[in-house]
Amino acid sequence: MDMDDGEAATTRSSTANQIPGDMGDVTTKEANSTNITVTVEPPETTCEVLRYDVEGIGVAKWNENITIPYKGTLVKSLVGNTYVIPDVNPYTAYTFNISATTAGGTTNGVPYEEETVEGVPSEPMNFKATVLDSRRVRLTWDEPEFQNGDQLDEYYLSYELLGMESEEIVLRKTAKTYTLGDEDPETLLPCQTYNIRLSASNENGIGSAASLSAKIQAEKPNAVTRLRCNADGPHSAELTWNVNHTTCRIKYYTISLNGNILWSETSNTLVNETNIPPNGGSLTLTDLIADTIYNITLQPGNDAGLGEAKSCPQQIQTDPDVPGKPVGLNVTDRTKSKLEIKWLAPEMRNGILTSFKITWGDNGEDSVDAVNDTSYVYSYSIEDLDDDKIYGIKVYAGNVKGFGPAASEDGETEKSHLGAILGTVIPVIVIIIAVALGVWYNKSHKKKKKNTSNSDD
Repeated sequence: MDMDDGEAATTRSSTANQIPGDMGDVTTKEANSTNITVTVEPPETTCEVLRYDVEGIGVAKWNENITIPYKGTLVKSLVGNTYVIPDVNPYTAYTFNISATTAGGTTNGVPYEEETVEGVPSEPMNFKATVLDSRRVRLTWDEPEFQNGDQLDEYYLSYELLGMESEEIVLRKTAKTYTLGDEDPETLLPCQTYNIRLSASNENGIGSAASLSAKIQAEKPNAVTRLRCNADGPHSAELTWNVNHTTCRIKYYTISLNGNILWSETSNTLVNETNIPPNGGSLTLTDLIADTIYNITLQPGNDAGLGEAKSCPQQIQTDPDVPGKPVGLNVTDRTKSKLEIKWLAPEMRNGILTSFKITWGDNGEDSVDAVNDTSYVYSYSIEDLDDDKIYGIKVYAGNVKGFGPAASEDGETEKSHLGAILGTVIPVIVIIIAVALGVWYNKSHKKKKKNTSNSDD
C-alpha cells in the first residue's frame, strides 16, 4: 500500500465516525389528542441518523397541578423527514427535548413545545363492587386520572350477562357510588355473574371503561310443584315432583316425615328430617315403619338456605309387616313336668298383634292370644313334659301379616324323686354286692388252698 492509499483510508474512517453537528429545527405538522406529527431538520453529519430520542414533561391543561413525564423515540413516517411523537396525553402542554444519535455520537437536544387537543377521559379509577344480597350490588369509584377536557359531563354504567348487554344507565358527573337493583329488584338475578362496565364522558365523547365481575348471592329456591306421594309396601314410599326452576341451582332437599304409628298406644308421633342430594324430581323413601300414617314435606335448599316447604296432598299409610322377635324370653319356673316362660312383645310390632305361637321339643306347639295393652308382658306354662330333659323353646309374634322371626331359649325340667332315690340307692347296692363278692372270693380261695395242702401229706 502506497502513502496515498493510507491517507484515503484514514479519511474514510474519520468521516464514518464523525460526531454529528447540532440538530436543526423541529416544527409541528399536526397535533391531535394522542400523537404529534413533526418535521425534523437533521443534524449536519455524513453518518446515518440511527434514531431521534424525545424526553419531556407535560402539564395537564384541565389541572396545572398534574404533570405527565414523557420519554420515547420518534417514529418515522412515510414522507421525507416527517416523524411522529406517539402516545402523548390529550389536552396537555408539552415541553420536549429532541436529540439525534448516529454512529459517531449523539447531538445536543433541541427544545420543542406543543399542545395536544382535547380527548375523551381515561377510565374511572378504583372501580369496586360490593354484593349486598341476592338482588343488589353497590358500586363505588373515583374520578378518571385524566379528565382530558375542561370538565366531566356524565358517567355511563352498563352490565352484561351471558352475552346480553343492558341499556346504559346515565349518572351525574358528581356521582361516586351507585347501587344496581335499588330501583328495580328484577334488575339482577341471583347466583349469576355479571360483567359491569363504567365509563366517564366529557364534551369530546365517552372514554374507555373500567370493568369488573360480580357474582350475585344465592336466593332461597321456590317450592316444588305437583308433589305426589304413594306408599309402596310396609317400609317404602315413592315421591315425585316438578322442580320450580330459578337462576340458582338446587343443591339438596330436606324431607320431613311426621309419623303416627297405628299399632302403638303410647306417644307415637315421630319426626325425622333427612337431607338428600338433588335429583331429577323423584325419590324412593326407605326404612319407613310398617302400618304407620305419614305426613311428608319436601323443601329444596341451596347456599341461601331452605326454600318454602311443600307437603304431600294426602297422608300415606304403609302396609303392615310381620312382627319382629319377642323380647326377653326366659324360663321363670320349672318342675319335672312343666316349664313356665315369660316374654315381652316385640319392639317393632309392625301392626296390631293378634297372637303368639309357642313351640318346644319335636312336636310341641300352642298359641296365645295377644293382649294389646300397655304392658305387653306375656307368660305361658308348658306342661306334660318329660322330667330331666332340655327343651328348645321358641316364641313367635303374629299379626295380620303372619308370624315373624322367633325368640329362642332352652329350658330344662327337673329330675323326678324316684330318679333321685334310685340315683342314690343303686350306687350303694353296687358297692355292697362288690364287697360281698370280694368276701366270698377270699373264703373260697383259702379253702381251696387248705385242701391242696392236706393232699400233699
